[in-house]
Amino acid sequence: MHNISKHSIEHLADELKFKCSKKISNGNPLIINSGITTSGPAHLGTLCEVLYPHAISRFLKTQKIKSEFLFIADMLDAFDKIPASARGHAAKLTPELGKPLCSVADPFGCCNSYGDHYLNELLGIIERFGVKAKLLKSPVLYIEGRYDEYAKTYIGRFGETKQILQETSGRTLPKSWFPIMPICKCGKIATTRVLSLVIENNEYVYEYVCEDKGEYKGCGCIGKNSLSDHSYKLAWRLDWPSRQHFLNVDVEGAGLDHMTKGGSCDTAREILAKFFNYGIIAYKFGFILLKGKKYSKSLGIGLTLADLTSLLPAEMITYALLRSDLEQNKEIDLTGQSLLQMMREYEASVQFYDRYMAGGSEGLDRSERKKAIALMLASDRHEKIYERFTNALISYQISSGRGGDSTLDSYVESWIGNQLVPEEYDFKVVFAGAKPLVAGYFASLRQNQDAASVHASVYDFATAKGIAPKDLFRDIYLTLIGKEKGPRLGKLIEQIGIEKIKKKYLV
Repeated sequence: MHNISKHSIEHLADELKFKCSKKISNGNPLIINSGITTSGPAHLGTLCEVLYPHAISRFLKTQKIKSEFLFIADMLDAFDKIPASARGHAAKLTPELGKPLCSVADPFGCCNSYGDHYLNELLGIIERFGVKAKLLKSPVLYIEGRYDEYAKTYIGRFGETKQILQETSGRTLPKSWFPIMPICKCGKIATTRVLSLVIENNEYVYEYVCEDKGEYKGCGCIGKNSLSDHSYKLAWRLDWPSRQHFLNVDVEGAGLDHMTKGGSCDTAREILAKFFNYGIIAYKFGFILLKGKKYSKSLGIGLTLADLTSLLPAEMITYALLRSDLEQNKEIDLTGQSLLQMMREYEASVQFYDRYMAGGSEGLDRSERKKAIALMLASDRHEKIYERFTNALISYQISSGRGGDSTLDSYVESWIGNQLVPEEYDFKVVFAGAKPLVAGYFASLRQNQDAASVHASVYDFATAKGIAPKDLFRDIYLTLIGKEKGPRLGKLIEQIGIEKIKKKYLV
């Protein structure tokens, strides 16, 4: 029975320890697998496909369990839709629809293919997250013949294969369905179907036709290929369990859409069990939602991962995705106030992390324990980013573009560019005329006062003068920045400089 106070990653580790005990005791690494289709810019949903298995691997390491994370770049999938980021190249890309992603020319002209372009973009980003994985490209796996024996199995047991797919998916497959999808000599894969197949001297030779299919235009030819040509791809619901088997996968996750009844996980489980007497531990993870909508590469819903990493350090994004159980949906609120609140929470979680690492986790409630685990897996360093970042925001506004913290200035600039700066941090120093009481307060300031002392002195001065502190705060803000409210006043005055203020108002 699960300990309900644990993080879902801890539960998963417990299950792996139990079901893979022999492999672990023999010192063999557990194989963690994941994969993506490189069909467009990476977003937070894409990151989950990489970050969750990496986090599992990191956690297993804390348990002295060896593991290896294999990451599949599926670039044999058909290019089926032009993403928002590439619509400026629609004239060039439209004729390419229906080809494998690895065969579509890179419209940006910098990579070997369209699929490689978005793969390289993702690899560059996840490096910032410290992700360690062995990259495997699906076209290479097919060329190496890793799928050939599986294709022969599904062809040889055609009726049983088709029945499993129909029963597990809850839909009837067309009469023309076949386990493999040929790649035509014209380069397209989405427009082909197998017409016939013969086995000659253990060589599987199939005839196919390339024809229009919906918006995809076929070339109309009838051609022949052999399995040994490796010019094919297995249907997705067969490709997935096949690679899980030949890669000796122990655990793999999938989104809720794959894990629902009738989803591809049901098919993979049945294929593995009935054809190969094999099984893996599957875990599900929730959607990433932006204002209730699922992130989507093709529809352009949600900022790209490149955009998001310009707003927050990688460790904070990791923390945000891991602070709740993997299967939960994550609602992302990209307002400045919400992001600042997350920074505060990140800092507050250090106390839970310290207790967890010191062996005092039994005193943590479930939420605190999950935050401690998230912080442990997010980074080896836990910096106090909230105070540094808000100081950088204030400094940037005062200095008109020089924030004074080189490690955070780029984030501040992105916040400003994306209009995320909260109202209290959006200001300019105006040095308006000062009321006598405000000038008197400025005169009372001492050169060596820090931000906390300055802030407290406003209350002391107001009380001594018999006025409401809130009125004095308002008048000081109006004097310095022309607004009734702003950032914490002690920090504001400290960063403007007490000496500078005195020279301005007391000469």
